[in-house]
Amino acid sequence: TLLFCVVPAFFINANSFEPDVPFLAFWMASIALFASKRYAWSFVAMALASLEAYQAVFLTPILLAYLAIYIAQWRRPGLPAGRAWRKPLPLLALAPILVLLAVQLFERFSTGAVPAAVLSSYFTHYGFQALAHKLSSALALTIHLCFIVCPILIPGAALLAWRDRRNPDTRFLLAWIGLFFVGAVIVFFSGSARYLLPIAAPVAILASRQSPRWLAAGFTIQLLIAAALTFENYDHWDAYRSLAPTIMRLSNGHRVWVNGEWGFRYYLEQAGALPLTKAQKLRPGDLVAASALGQSVSVTDPATSILQVDVRSAVPVRILGLTGHSGFSDASAGYWPFGISNGPIDRVTASTVGERHITLEMLPTDAPEAREQIINGIYPDRWMTGDAIVALKSPAGPRKLRLSFYIPNATPARTVTLKLDGAPVATQTFSDPGAHTLDSAPVHPDARTATIEILITPTFRAPGDQRDLGAVVTSIGFVP
Repeated sequence: TLLFCVVPAFFINANSFEPDVPFLAFWMASIALFASKRYAWSFVAMALASLEAYQAVFLTPILLAYLAIYIAQWRRPGLPAGRAWRKPLPLLALAPILVLLAVQLFERFSTGAVPAAVLSSYFTHYGFQALAHKLSSALALTIHLCFIVCPILIPGAALLAWRDRRNPDTRFLLAWIGLFFVGAVIVFFSGSARYLLPIAAPVAILASRQSPRWLAAGFTIQLLIAAALTFENYDHWDAYRSLAPTIMRLSNGHRVWVNGEWGFRYYLEQAGALPLTKAQKLRPGDLVAASALGQSVSVTDPATSILQVDVRSAVPVRILGLTGHSGFSDASAGYWPFGISNGPIDRVTASTVGERHITLEMLPTDAPEAREQIINGIYPDRWMTGDAIVALKSPAGPRKLRLSFYIPNATPARTVTLKLDGAPVATQTFSDPGAHTLDSAPVHPDARTATIEILITPTFRAPGDQRDLGAVVTSIGFVP
């Protein structure tokens, strides 16, 4: 029990508002109640676990393995072993699958969407199930497996488990670990340590069979590591909570937008801020609060920085941050189970949006004026997402609207659409890579400033780049 309590992911997440610990509670209760033959309550626990997380389906093969290993316990006097499977216990093990199917049907009939289908579309759109992600996640999960208990206990636990491999209890614990770990490698894509919480108990049980002195050393080391990581995690989120009122006071009554995620976004939204989206049009006077660690929107509006604060912790370990290269939460940041660093965890900035000066009818995207006239959707390296907005000075008379762009090799065909002040003025599909232009018929905007929207579908992701990319935009503007 002590070894389980100092599993770093359990120690840390028990202090965070996430579903992992409630899921773990229902998961553990499901197996404990099933093993103690309290089948009705086990079904309730499995149903609740299934409502917390999709990985509850791994209870099914684990409980079926339990039945297969302990089949002799289900025999009735005078009946052969095979008759035991006629009891409804294998059907009970299917409860998580049945509950999840019921949830999908309920959501389909009540909202018109199937959650599993929506999740699958996210996987496809963001490439989460790409081979590179899967291999990276598998490596990270393997490393995290070795840190569920203190690593000095792993060799002894493995040796004792091998010696005792014919014991039904050992076989079941190994089956529990193996089945869930294989499932985690197949399903998950970010390699987070918290994904392995459902196998913390069997790992701790196997490790606990060693000598008390050795266990005391392993427990003490793991307690120090878990406590340090938890204090650092608390410092991280507490800094966001403390900064939120200060940022709101700096707004002077103007709108405040949050360019970040996690606790940073949560505490600012609690204080009245709004999440910044890629399509949001900012007004002069708006305040944008950004997190260097979690920002997802590239802000091109002219802005003046009025606050910059480094989020730090006196504890020199990191589970997430700008320094430390810890893969505790996501393998994309590294493969270490935690990082050693005194550097900043995050850098929070607050900037006030100023007036735009729209001076060019034809805008090269590498021109000095680009920052003033690109509203959003085009990055400094001239790549654009699937939707970009540019402001142009309106011409004196009717002119063509021309977009010049470049489609790289080995990317899907692009359908490009131009909109002027919300109305489509040109669209075309380009199947070949290389430089292209798209012209509209002569148009004449009504206002002094024209708002141009560029739409490109589909987008793609380059290896190692988390942005959704459409094409490289070289210029956009009015031509004779």
